[in-house]
Amino acid sequence: MKCPECDSKKLKITDSRPVEAATRRKRLCEECGHRWHTFEFTMTQEEYKLFVLRSKRQKMKFANWTEEEDELLVMYLGEGCSHSTIAKFLGRTKYSVRGRVKKLGLEARWVVTGIENRQI
Repeated sequence: MKCPECDSKKLKITDSRPVEAATRRKRLCEECGHRWHTFEFTMTQEEYKLFVLRSKRQKMKFANWTEEEDELLVMYLGEGCSHSTIAKFLGRTKYSVRGRVKKLGLEARWVVTGIENRQI
């Protein structure tokens, strides 16, 4: 990894903590002093294949949802992930995720299980 400001490879991680389904790291460039955050996600092999497939597509705006994406959506909702986080995992917008949750009727399902305070 390189510093986004000066392209130096002399970096230092100043803080690392879990955030939802990812790890947030605070980074510091030892050359120019620039600070920034990175998010690291762990993926299964199936999720990685889906991620590579998504990154190869040019337009995701109107791409149809697949059964695998629906299964991942349900799994991430069950873990309590926000729409924004799920969108990053699936290569979608948070509005697309919100619409899919509504279309699949998952909103009421998660409220009944007691995750009322989570953003759905």
